Amino acid sequence: MNHADPAIGATVIAGGNRLKGTISGAGDVRIEGELDGAVDSTGGLRIEGQGTVTGTLAARTVVVAGEVRGDITAGEMIQLEASASVEGNI
Repeated sequence: MNHADPAIGATVIAGGNRLKGTISGAGDVRIEGELDGAVDSTGGLRIEGQGTVTGTLAARTVVVAGEVRGDITAGEMIQLEASASVEGNI
């Protein structure tokens, strides 16, 4: 993921925002707020420390620092940081 410039091909759900639905596509996704739904991406996915997701996640790479309630699937790598909370199958 390109953490330095989220405007380059990235979808960001900023802190304080809530989205209900499905995000799908080829770009990277970063969740700082809340998602009630699913992510299906061929790019990278990062759930920030304050981010929460209720739903299924599928991406090339997944990094979780926040909270996920649902299943996670990755084509290459899943990384759980020390602050991560996951209730679901990996």
